[in-house]
Amino acid sequence: MYSLGDLDILPDGSLDLSNEFLEEFDFVVASIHTRFGQDNTYRILRAIKNPYVNLIGHLINLAKETGTALELNKFKADPSPENGQKVC
Repeated sequence: MYSLGDLDILPDGSLDLSNEFLEEFDFVVASIHTRFGQDNTYRILRAIKNPYVNLIGHLINLAKETGTALELNKFKADPSPENGQKVC
């Protein structure tokens, strides 16, 4: 069984849980849940750079809200501990 964290990316780009807590999860999803009207580029980039974040969620909702196109690439994610690599 894996432990999954689903976190909010706060307005300053930090996450709503500390890295010390996040390191206990096998897989972490970070998403923007509030303040869609502001420029969220910094928020997303800061979350992407967090070493414990494996996936940025809800980007399609954000893009729809702001009228922005997204490029989506397919990749195979293997979050198992045996993989030994951070899924990005």
